[in-house]
Amino acid sequence: AARASEAEAALAEQRASASIAVERAEAVVAATARRAAELEEELEVQRKREEESVAEARVATAAAVRRAKDAETKLAKASDAMAKEGAAAAAMAAASQAMARAEAQAAEAVERASAQEARAKAAEAALERERQAGQAALKAATAEAEKATKMREKVEAEVKALRANSREEVVAAATA
Repeated sequence: AARASEAEAALAEQRASASIAVERAEAVVAATARRAAELEEELEVQRKREEESVAEARVATAAAVRRAKDAETKLAKASDAMAKEGAAAAAMAAASQAMARAEAQAAEAVERASAQEARAKAAEAALERERQAGQAALKAATAEAEKATKMREKVEAEVKALRANSREEVVAAATA
């Protein structure tokens, strides 16, 4: 009977540590699930930012292209006027400079748009990697919680069996 109560106490201790392990694993699962949801939100925000950046860059590029076309039109008009009067040469030079400036601005806008797009893609890739790592951690934590639950069930079955055996020994001792 003393051995049975010692074994029962040891099993109760095992059951308590198994329950603690289950609680911890469940807490890890919950925290990992929360982080995965946060990562999903961050990824969505990053995607929206990327779309806005690309849209802004497209607007800037379109404006620069319009300015370049305007400058080209001015240059063509200046060329026509130069045939009529020599004073138009100054206007043509100014239009040429304006066109060069507009082309440079268009090139800068395209370059900025490409850089913004590259940064946005890199950030999105980093968030995606973090989200995948979070999912892997969630899967591992879930497996750990299941393992701890099985351990607790095994300990409870052993306690039940020990109690049943103890009763049989008491009955056998009483009838002897």
